[in-house]
Amino acid sequence: MNLILVESSLKSKQVNLALGALGIQEEFTCGFTMGRVFDFKVGDPSLKWSPRNSDVYQYLSTQIQRLDNVIAMTDADEQGEYIAYQLQTIANQYGRSLVKADLSELSPLGIKTALSKVRPINLDVVAQAHTERLLNLKVANYGINQGIGPTSIHKLMVASHLMDTPTLNVATFLDDESSVKALTYNTSLKSAESELVEVPTKPPSTLNIYQNVAIHYDTPVCDIANNLQDLYQSGKLSYGRVTENYWYPSAENSVEDTLSELCVAIDMERFAALTERNQAHSAIYVVDHRSVYSKHSEVEMVTEFTKSALGLSDKKTYLADAGGPILSTEELVQPGLKRSSPDIQILQSLNELGLYKPSTSPTLCSSLSSAFYINSQLNKEALKFQFSITKRLFPSLLEHIEMRQNPITQQVNHKVDGTELTITNNMANTLFDNLTMSR
Repeated sequence: MNLILVESSLKSKQVNLALGALGIQEEFTCGFTMGRVFDFKVGDPSLKWSPRNSDVYQYLSTQIQRLDNVIAMTDADEQGEYIAYQLQTIANQYGRSLVKADLSELSPLGIKTALSKVRPINLDVVAQAHTERLLNLKVANYGINQGIGPTSIHKLMVASHLMDTPTLNVATFLDDESSVKALTYNTSLKSAESELVEVPTKPPSTLNIYQNVAIHYDTPVCDIANNLQDLYQSGKLSYGRVTENYWYPSAENSVEDTLSELCVAIDMERFAALTERNQAHSAIYVVDHRSVYSKHSEVEMVTEFTKSALGLSDKKTYLADAGGPILSTEELVQPGLKRSSPDIQILQSLNELGLYKPSTSPTLCSSLSSAFYINSQLNKEALKFQFSITKRLFPSLLEHIEMRQNPITQQVNHKVDGTELTITNNMANTLFDNLTMSR
C-alpha cells in the first residue's frame, strides 16, 4: 500500500474520503504531518534540526516503515516542498521511496489529478526555504544576544518602508449606483478619481482576495487567510494560497458548475484564454457550486472575480496604487476618502519589498500591525527604533530596502545536484555575514 501524507488531520480525512469515492482505498491511505516535521530552536547554538513533536515524528516513522511508498501531497509552495524534503529524510532511513504531489482541490478529481502528476522534490526550492528559515533564526538570535530581543528581516524592512511611504487611503466613487473602491496615495478624492485606470479582470490570486475582502468587508487579513484555508479543507474552494492569476485546465468543470448554478453559461473561448497549464496550482475557484449561496465573503469575492473575468457581469477591476486590481462593488456607500487599515498597509509593504507570501503574510500583517500601529495610527517611535537597529546591526540590509529587494531571493542562487539530498547551512551563514557587514 502507498502512504499519502498531507499537512493536517482534517485534510487527511478529506483525502481518505476521496480515495474511497475513487475506489482506490485498497491502494492508498492518507496520514498527516501537522506542518513541518523538524525545526530549529531559538537560542540553540548548534542550529540543528529536531522533531517539532516527538509523538508526530514517531507516528510518521511507524507509518512510513510499514508501507511501501510515500507520496508527499503537500502544498505547492516552498514550505510544502520543505516538508516533503523533511519526510524524505525519514523515508531514507527505512529504504522507502518518496515523490511529491501537488493538490489544487480537495475532491476526488483533485486527488486523482494530483496522483497522476507526481514528481521528484525540487531541491532548489528546498534550499531556499531552508536558508530563509535558518537566516530568520540567526537574525532573531542575534537580536537577543544584542539585548534588543528577537527581531526579523520582515520587521526591519517593513519599518523602514513605512517610514518612507505615503499613507494608503481607500477611495470610494459612486457611478450609476455602483461604487469602486481603490487604494490610492492621493489625498484628494477628485485627483484619485481622475487617475482611476480600468484593467482586465483575471481569475483571482490569493493577494487579490486578501486585498478585496479586506477593503470591501473591513476584515483582518489573518481572518481572511483562515477562512480561505477552512473553505479549502472543507471542499468549498480550491487551494487558497496561490500567486497565479490563471486557471489550470482542471478548474473548467468546477467553474462551469458554478456558472450553471447561477444560470449562466461558460464562455469556453474566454476560459481557454485565462488558462495556463505550466503551473502547480490554479487561481482560486469555487469547487462546491452550492457554496455560492453561502454567506462567506471569500466565496462571494471569488465568484464575482470569476464572472467578471469571463465577461459575465458588469463589475470591473481598477488598478490601485497598492497593486490591485480592486473589483467594483454594488454596495451603496457614501463617496469619500478614508485611511486604509494597518493590515492593508503592511500587506502592501510586504508586496513592494518582495517579502509577500500567501501563506505567511497574514500572520505578519497581524504581528507587524500590532508592533507599528496604535489605534490605526503609525507609531513613529517604533519605526525609528527598528530603523536604528537596522543601521547598527544589519547595515547591508539598507541596500535591499532601498532597492525594494528581498535579500534572500536576490542573493540565493544555489543549484543542487538532482541526486543530492543534503541541504547545508552554508548559504544562511554567508547571507547572515553579508547582512551584518558594513557597506
